[in-house]
Amino acid sequence: MYIKDMNHNFKTLPSLRHLTSPLEVLKTISGLFNSRIFYFSLALKISLIIFSVPLIYSQWFLPFEIQGIDNLTLNPWSYHINTSGDPLAFPYGIVMYLIYLPLTSLAFLLHKITNSTYFYHIAFGFTSLIFDYATLLLIGVLCRKFNPRLLLFTYWCSPIVIYVLYWHGQLDIIPIFLLVLSLCSLQYKQLIFAGITLAFAISAKLSMAAALPFLIVYIYRNQQIRSKLFVFILSVVFSISITFIPFIFDDSFILMVLKTPEASKLLSLYISYDSNLRLFILPIVYITILYLIWRLERITLDMFLMAVGLGFFVILLLLPPSPGWFFWIIPFLVFYQNKSSTDYLSVSIPFYCFYLLF
Repeated sequence: MYIKDMNHNFKTLPSLRHLTSPLEVLKTISGLFNSRIFYFSLALKISLIIFSVPLIYSQWFLPFEIQGIDNLTLNPWSYHINTSGDPLAFPYGIVMYLIYLPLTSLAFLLHKITNSTYFYHIAFGFTSLIFDYATLLLIGVLCRKFNPRLLLFTYWCSPIVIYVLYWHGQLDIIPIFLLVLSLCSLQYKQLIFAGITLAFAISAKLSMAAALPFLIVYIYRNQQIRSKLFVFILSVVFSISITFIPFIFDDSFILMVLKTPEASKLLSLYISYDSNLRLFILPIVYITILYLIWRLERITLDMFLMAVGLGFFVILLLLPPSPGWFFWIIPFLVFYQNKSSTDYLSVSIPFYCFYLLF
C-alpha cells in the first residue's frame, strides 16, 4: 500500500511541459534546490566526502595525481611506471587527469602549507560532487518533460550514485557527464560539440566508445541531421587524436590505459567448440542490438537513448562487472523512470538492494 501511494504521489506532481530551451529546463530545475530532498542528499554526500576516505583514493588515484603535480608532468603514466608504480593506479586518459587537477593542485599547496594530506581526498570528492550536480542538470535537459521530484529521487538520491561516487570512490561521473553532455548536444543538433564531448568521454574512460556506433546510426537515420554525419565523425576523430596521439606511443600509457584488466574482460564470455574455436558472446549481442536499431523504420530520440542504455546494460550483464560499471546505466535508467514513473519504487528498490548486497 505504501509503495502504491508513493507512486501515486509521483504521478500527481507537476511535470515540465512545453520547455524547448535547455535554459528553460535548467531554470525550472533550479527551483528544486529549495527542496528538502535535494539538501538531504547533498548533506549526505558532503558528509561522506569529509569523513570517509575511499580505499582506491588512497591506494591508487591520489598517489598517481599527486606524483604528476609534484613533477609538473603531463605524462604522469610514464613517470609512474618508471618509478615502479602500480599499473592499476589510474586506468584513465588525459581528460580525467586534467579535470581532477585544479582542486588537487590546490590541495597540494595546502599540503605544503599545513603539512596535512587531509585536503587531497576532499579535493577529489568535491570535484566528483560538482560533476554529479552538473549531470543532474543535464539529465533534466535530456528528459525535456519530467517530474522534478522524481528526478531528484531517481538520480540525486540514488543509492548507486552515492555508493559508487562517495563510498567506493570511483571516478565514472566524469565520462558519464561528458557522454550525457554529448547526447544533450545531439538533441539540440549541435553535432560538432556532440562529437568533441563524446571524444573527451572516450578519452576519460575508453568504455564510453560503446556509445559511438549508436550515435552514428542515429545521425545517419535522421534525415534532418544526416548531412552533418561527416562533420560529427570528423570532430570525434580530431578530438580523440588530440587526447590520445601524444601518449599512444608511450608503453606506460598503453599498459595503464589500454591494456587494463577491464579491457581483457570484453572477451571473457564465450562458447568453446573445440580447443581452437570460440564464439564470443558480447560482440555478437552488441552488434545484434546495433543492427536491430539500424533496421527500425523510424528512430525517435527516446528510442535512441534507450538503445544506448541497452548497449551499456549488455556490457554490464555479459561481463564480470566492476562496482563502478553500474553507474553507466543510471542516466538511461533515470530517463526511462521519468518517462514512466508509475513503477518507480516497485522496480527500483529491489534493484538498489540487490546492487548494494552485491
